[in-house]
Amino acid sequence: QFTPDHVERCWAFVGKQTFRHDLHCDYKSNRKPAEPGMLRCIREAWASLTGHGVRSWAVEGFEGDDLIASLVESSGEETVVMAGNDKDLRQLIEGGRVAQLLSAKWDDEQRKYVNQWQNEHSLMRTIPPDGWGIHPYQCVDFQCLAGDSVDRIRGADGIGEKRAWLLLREYQDLP
Repeated sequence: QFTPDHVERCWAFVGKQTFRHDLHCDYKSNRKPAEPGMLRCIREAWASLTGHGVRSWAVEGFEGDDLIASLVESSGEETVVMAGNDKDLRQLIEGGRVAQLLSAKWDDEQRKYVNQWQNEHSLMRTIPPDGWGIHPYQCVDFQCLAGDSVDRIRGADGIGEKRAWLLLREYQDLP
């Protein structure tokens, strides 16, 4: 479906902290350290991708999604397709210009809402398939309400993903 002019890969430094660790002491504190062979595998993958003409990016103190966001913001009016499972990338989706490729499970109600929204906005499947069923501009509000257990960020008390989704469908955004 997509025929890219070029491909770029963004990496996080394995085992290094980012600026988010300075902002939140529990950030990703529930994650296990990288396996000892991971760094070697990443070096090999980097070399292989480079050999195939894929430009790679890594900046100490930043995660891969931060670098992707920088590339998207600097892309001007070019069409960008992000391939990645990081839910933080969803806020970068911009109808017809920035899409995210991702595979996961769908909730039937979310699928219906996502499909309706895509049809109304003439999008080329730019909402991730597991979709939160919300607009990209609502992603930050969604995570503020629901939190992010993967990154160990607390949300609002008593509000999980389903309630956050329902609130944003009804009220559109946080005041």
